[in-house]
Amino acid sequence: MRLSISSFSLRIAIFAGVFLGSATFLEAYCRLSNRFNDYGFSYLREVAKADATNAVFGDSHVGLTSFIPRYAFLGQAGQQPDEFLLLARTLYANRRPERVIVEASPQWFGEYHIGARRLLTPASLAAPKSILGVQVLSLSGSYSGAIFNNLWADVRSALATIFADAHAEVPRPDAATLTRFAAEWQAMAYSATFNWSQFPVEKRLVLTTSRVYSQNPIERFTESEPRRSFEDAITFLLERGAEVCMFRTPVSDDYLKIAKQIKNSRYAEFETYIRAFATSKKLKLIDFRNLSLSFDDTKFFNADHLNNAAAAAMWPLVADACFGS
Repeated sequence: MRLSISSFSLRIAIFAGVFLGSATFLEAYCRLSNRFNDYGFSYLREVAKADATNAVFGDSHVGLTSFIPRYAFLGQAGQQPDEFLLLARTLYANRRPERVIVEASPQWFGEYHIGARRLLTPASLAAPKSILGVQVLSLSGSYSGAIFNNLWADVRSALATIFADAHAEVPRPDAATLTRFAAEWQAMAYSATFNWSQFPVEKRLVLTTSRVYSQNPIERFTESEPRRSFEDAITFLLERGAEVCMFRTPVSDDYLKIAKQIKNSRYAEFETYIRAFATSKKLKLIDFRNLSLSFDDTKFFNADHLNNAAAAAMWPLVADACFGS
């Protein structure tokens, strides 16, 4: 009997040790892995601490840098309308919004959203769980849902480093050209003095064309769930008492030209839709082309993102156009 009790106690001790060791490893991994320092997790941390009484919502055209004093900039790369709706309902469940600027650009309904993973979910927006006053990241929805995917990605990355030659693939020629030009742009883009005009024009046109196709609104977008989510989010903001203004964010001249030329372009249809929707809600719709600021290629980081200097000059003009001084 004594031996049996001792054996049982040993198994319990081993189980507890393995459990605590695994939990400690996962928590350390969440805190130390670079995979949890990407834009998505930075965005979730910003959302958690944001004072969104006054806010700007959108995608990467908005970003996270606040260019208007006392405004939270909550722009997630590739944000989808249902994520915008969830974010608005979460942020303003127990507080009243005041002034809100919403990006009013065609990529809300862009083809590149098809099949894309949602970053914002009820779990990822839930408050982190705490034990004895310490936030446990590995138990929070956003981290726990990504731990094993990230661990597997790290394992694959390590194996790819060891066996790199064994898994090389030859991409399609058109994809290879796009990849090569994108890599060349990236190598230049993070210089403090870089602007879009410095990249060779023929390569700019290739990258811009790819961007225009990916952001082309989906077919019959006015009858889609993304359109309903987008409108529901704005209706919710209005019902909560927000003063809402809509803003068409800047793109390059080449982007605007190519948007008219691609096959099955739905950019003009979007322009008609967004004007009609703004009118129906009695909202101001500010178009970047009507601001007292030029938007030549020297103002851009790529075909549809301003550099920081231009963004810093533009956003106060947007706030003034929306709400006055």
